[in-house]
Amino acid sequence: MAFKRKVAKANAEDAKAALETKPEPSDVPPSDAPPVDQKPAAGWVKSLFTPLNVILLALILINVVIRGGEDDDSKTNLREGVKKLDAKAIETPKDAAPEDAAPAPPEFTGVTGKLLDSDAIESVLNNSTRTNIALKKPAAQSSDYNTEWLGGNAVDGNRSGDIVSHTNWECGAWWQVDLQGIHSVEDIIIYNRGGYAPITARLADFLVEVLTLNGESWDTTGKYHSVGAAGLREGYHFEPGAEGSVVRIRLNGCECLHMEQVEVYGTPV
Repeated sequence: MAFKRKVAKANAEDAKAALETKPEPSDVPPSDAPPVDQKPAAGWVKSLFTPLNVILLALILINVVIRGGEDDDSKTNLREGVKKLDAKAIETPKDAAPEDAAPAPPEFTGVTGKLLDSDAIESVLNNSTRTNIALKKPAAQSSDYNTEWLGGNAVDGNRSGDIVSHTNWECGAWWQVDLQGIHSVEDIIIYNRGGYAPITARLADFLVEVLTLNGESWDTTGKYHSVGAAGLREGYHFEPGAEGSVVRIRLNGCECLHMEQVEVYGTPV
């Protein structure tokens, strides 16, 4: 009996100790606990699409499109590969010259010569009342081919001589005669250097000019631009107004300039 009472007392003490050491309940539900009431993701997204939210989203998209259209002119269009000008940028006129561009040459306001045909040239040469005002006047050229073919050969009166005026091969070669006084130039006759065609064809794309001294600069009062190659003899006529003291023949391109004779007809002013 005493033994049974001891066993019963021990069991009672063990039960009391077990009650005293029982763990407190945890906030974390056990794995087999029922899930907390949560809405699935699809349901949460669906809940956003209420009529009011849809209207607000539409207004936001419309505002973005309108603002994007307004700024499109200042953005790069990657598809076309071009950049549009800003609408607020200062527009430059199409015909405006760049700031660093060279100034345009002044417009020619003198007398433009006319080409004479062979009959008109004969009429000038056979008129006994006309005087060659360039005959034996001082002449010069941009360079001398040698010591014999000088500028003065073109005004020595020999129309078919072997001694001609002749420059070196150069760009913009020129020849000129000083009339020693202001004259109204009316007609100019050029005798080209004879020989085979390649030599004659060197006199091409050239200007016939009448120059007058204006202070320290020379003004062109008469001009004729011969584009094609000259023949063995060419003539040019100028209406009144082509007044000057110098007649100049000038190449536009790069070549030798050579002539047998240059005759100038006009009257002193």
